[in-house]
Amino acid sequence: MLKQRIITGLVLVALILLAIIYLPFYFFSIFLTLFMLFAAWEWGILIGIHRKFLRLIFVACVGLCLFFAWHSPIIPILVVSILFWLGAFFFIIFYPKGSSIWASGIWIRTLMGIVVIVPCWLALNTLRAAQDGSQTIIFMLFLVWAADTGAYFAGKSWGKNKLCPRVSPNKTWEGVYGGVLLTAIVAAVGAMIMNIAPSRWFILILLSLFVAIFSVIGDLFESMLKRQIGIKDTGTYLPGHGGFLDRIDSLLAAAPLFLLGLLLFGFF
Repeated sequence: MLKQRIITGLVLVALILLAIIYLPFYFFSIFLTLFMLFAAWEWGILIGIHRKFLRLIFVACVGLCLFFAWHSPIIPILVVSILFWLGAFFFIIFYPKGSSIWASGIWIRTLMGIVVIVPCWLALNTLRAAQDGSQTIIFMLFLVWAADTGAYFAGKSWGKNKLCPRVSPNKTWEGVYGGVLLTAIVAAVGAMIMNIAPSRWFILILLSLFVAIFSVIGDLFESMLKRQIGIKDTGTYLPGHGGFLDRIDSLLAAAPLFLLGLLLFGFF
């Protein structure tokens, strides 16, 4: 399983990096939009929509929201996203208490899908459209991947204290520490490569640590939704990884925070 997971992961990373570096923005945006709409299709499983026609309607609604988001002020959308993920954090901590608020309402889970997918799409497109956008978006992806990779191997090697056993029994505090540590290292290396002024390293590394924390929240949030409806993965398209939504759960929470941090601290 680990070998299969690594091979699939390397292929995905290569394809994503090639798309970011070599595709012109217009084609990158199309690629990203199709990817996110496919994630929206998988989100239909979390909503509880089993009829394909109804799930296509949800995908169409998400697509319409993407269009309006691109032509709307970006800061309010990012702020709404951050507030949502902070709220999700409390649902994760107290799960299954409070799950009745969202678990029984199909419209609430539908709105969740829009609030989760649209800001991430907007953040990634905005980053890619900017000057040196390819470099910035790759830096962010490496932060998220570092958090995930560090958590996986640290948890496997030293994990003893469960992080949130009612949501994801395999995740440990030791894994979180490993992910945060590797993220800080990647952030420091990235700051040097991108010629960030040393006086601003602390702010960038601090922002990167928050990115790591939010990536964990994104991962746990999807795990909570899947546990609630009794599934392991949202798809079987990626050997060893599940569905496309399973691969971007961390990014969904991290990307809006990263862009908002860059904007607020004057990096962007």
